[in-house]
Amino acid sequence: MEKYIVLLCLLHSCYGAIYNLNDTEYNRMPAKYKGDLYDKCHWDEDAVYCFAELNLVSDTPSPLLTMIQEYSAHNTTHFNYTKLVRGVCLTQTCKHLYNGTAASINDTEIGIAIEACVNEEMFKDYGLKIKVIRQFCNQPPKDKPLDTLDYAMAIVCLVILLANIAGTIYEPFGGHRKDFLSRFLVCFSIRNNWRKLVAPVARGQDPRMRRLKSIHGIRTMSITLVIMAHSILACVAFIDNPDYFEKLYKSNMLKVIFNGMSIMQTFLVMSGFLLVYNSLLHAEKHKITLMSFPKYIILRWLRLTPPYAVVLGLTITWMRYLTDGPLWQEVIGNEVNDCKKYWWTNLLYINNYFDESQCMQHTWYIATDTQLYCVGALVFVLCSTPRSRKIVLPLLLVAGLIIPGVITYMLNLDGTLIVSPEAIHSLFLNEPTFNYTYRRGHTNLAGYTIGLSFGYLTYHWQKKGVDMSRFRRYRFGVPLLVLIGTGVVYSGSIFFEDVPRHSMYIRVAFASLQKPLFGFIIGLGLVTFIFKIDDIVRHIVEWQGWTVPSRISYSAYLQQMIVGFVLVSFLTALPFFLIVEAPLGNVTKLFLMGSPREKDGDNKENVKVDHSKKALSDSEIVAIEKIVPLKTLREILSDERTYENSRV
Repeated sequence: MEKYIVLLCLLHSCYGAIYNLNDTEYNRMPAKYKGDLYDKCHWDEDAVYCFAELNLVSDTPSPLLTMIQEYSAHNTTHFNYTKLVRGVCLTQTCKHLYNGTAASINDTEIGIAIEACVNEEMFKDYGLKIKVIRQFCNQPPKDKPLDTLDYAMAIVCLVILLANIAGTIYEPFGGHRKDFLSRFLVCFSIRNNWRKLVAPVARGQDPRMRRLKSIHGIRTMSITLVIMAHSILACVAFIDNPDYFEKLYKSNMLKVIFNGMSIMQTFLVMSGFLLVYNSLLHAEKHKITLMSFPKYIILRWLRLTPPYAVVLGLTITWMRYLTDGPLWQEVIGNEVNDCKKYWWTNLLYINNYFDESQCMQHTWYIATDTQLYCVGALVFVLCSTPRSRKIVLPLLLVAGLIIPGVITYMLNLDGTLIVSPEAIHSLFLNEPTFNYTYRRGHTNLAGYTIGLSFGYLTYHWQKKGVDMSRFRRYRFGVPLLVLIGTGVVYSGSIFFEDVPRHSMYIRVAFASLQKPLFGFIIGLGLVTFIFKIDDIVRHIVEWQGWTVPSRISYSAYLQQMIVGFVLVSFLTALPFFLIVEAPLGNVTKLFLMGSPREKDGDNKENVKVDHSKKALSDSEIVAIEKIVPLKTLREILSDERTYENSRV
């Protein structure tokens, strides 16, 4: 036993010596990123500015290169310093080696010139050489002419903008009319859409929906963390101090962020929960048949696609004109080209199975959620009895636990998505764990099934009038759930340690259990909020201020990779929601369902209130809930005769 402990200590010491350098040793290495000033280069009219990826080599044995290779080998927290990136102004820094201009760019000549130019400095300062892997040269803004798609998208945006102006002006004067043209124009009224956006939760709807207020808080906080994490991607493409970024991996606080990919299970659990819960409420008054399944899919596609298509169209066309820079055309140019090629995969929500596409890569979640929504809708339609659900849901959960583990084992993947510096630098392109276990629909089945199950349980407990107040004695355990959930996320940091790669058994177990465990904690927390078991955390997540950002979270998520920061994302999402998402959603409802029923809070000045059947206020509902079981309350609000009998 003592020999075993000594051996482990020696191994740890060895790995620590290889993977960690002091400042003096670190400064001996060539800079990972280095570049000439882009704006200064383009002072010249015919300037040529190129970025090149370089491979560090040596003609003779080099202790320095050996040290660089050993340091770079631990790629979970270190950049690969054997592959450098250089930005070179050929027409200034290397003008003695390149005589061309922007009008006569030749890739072969540029590659030779860059290699010769960088080697002059590299051999002089480090005794090493480089080989050009690839290079890309930035085109000045004047070389980006408009094409037919640009003009077409501009017309679409102009039509939407004019419709918003017309609808907003028309709505106060003719919004009460019921003809098709009037209702169509009101769909684009910013004033009307703003009222819907800020309306209280579930006002005028089934009182049980008020119990779901916590979803707004959970969704807002989760999407904020997602956007914060994604904003890091823009900061690692080309940085002056990669050593500082590498040291962030030692921070316990940031370990939670780097391992925070599990947070996407929050949205999957809530999506599955809402699918079942809302469908059960709908089934109380409408018959659900097998033919309901295609309706579920079509309605979801129509709800998600219009704003998605607008953002996709802007990405394909006008996004490349937003700004300019040394990396802009390389990063955005690739995305634009892939969107032109693979746009149909995005609109069919299967883009998470096309690994070679960089088109709106962050929208993998929308595709995953849509695929799982189809599975959930099919389960709901086919499994109409409690017995069938008790068979199918456990089978789905078991399959969801096994599939990621099997894929991890077969492909020798990591137990979780390792957000390494090089993976971030490449935007996870060709990252096996990201492609095969993180963003696929079938590898996220467990979390969605947990959401479906909690949806069934919550509805059943409410319908049966189950007294959940007895669990209030455990209310102090709810804040503990927050700590446990954070601990589950933090547990992924074991894959970032300076130790050899963990055994296959650990990786398989982690791939199978971490995301479902986190999803279960989210589902359990949601149930405690719905049944008011906890007061401390519940009051935080049920704050009315979460409602508006929650309702525009879809718009914020669609645009996050364009904007990149939380506040600006939501500020940009607000007009996008009012001008694009909400109006197009209204138009979809108009064509599908005809004249929508007026709801309390919408067009108040144009609605004649029948005081003989006035709906109960929110405060009255809360007061009644304290003395009347929820099942009886539902009957009171839906049937006046039942109400009269219940008063006896």
